Amino acid sequence: MSNGDRYTQAMALLESPATYPGLPARDRSLVQLRVWRYPSCLHSSSWAVLRVAKALFLRRITWDQRRPVIPEPITYGSEVPLDAAAFEALLHRLQVIELPPFLPASTVGIDGTSYGVEVGSFGLSARLSWWESPPDAWSPLEAWHASAIAQFEGLLPASTPGLGHG
Repeated sequence: MSNGDRYTQAMALLESPATYPGLPARDRSLVQLRVWRYPSCLHSSSWAVLRVAKALFLRRITWDQRRPVIPEPITYGSEVPLDAAAFEALLHRLQVIELPPFLPASTVGIDGTSYGVEVGSFGLSARLSWWESPPDAWSPLEAWHASAIAQFEGLLPASTPGLGHG
């Protein structure tokens, strides 16, 4: 598998956490929130809140990029039930952030970290992402993003078995 193929396969897993093959199938699940952090050469991770009927689950998918000679991407997945009240409080803190959505990009580079958040529902969705440092007007979103990841990491196990280990 080429580096491009490995990258494409890994990104597909990070971008679609509901269908990660190493975790239980969640039929008819809806990804209500997804947060990501993709450094160029380390562990890229995606955290997602899935709604299945009335239950919520938090999933983390991680791609270990440190061993690029392995033919398949090395990925890890974990999942825990998520308390609805905790999720609603986190989502509310995101919903009250006010920021201008369309600002000119002011950074250029090759290596670095991409960050982002997306929310989805039947009739409305939004996706915001930035590379390295967001515009100053987005600092409340950057702070929320870091807080959300810290909250999610506090709920998930430190490590899990991965796909791609031979």
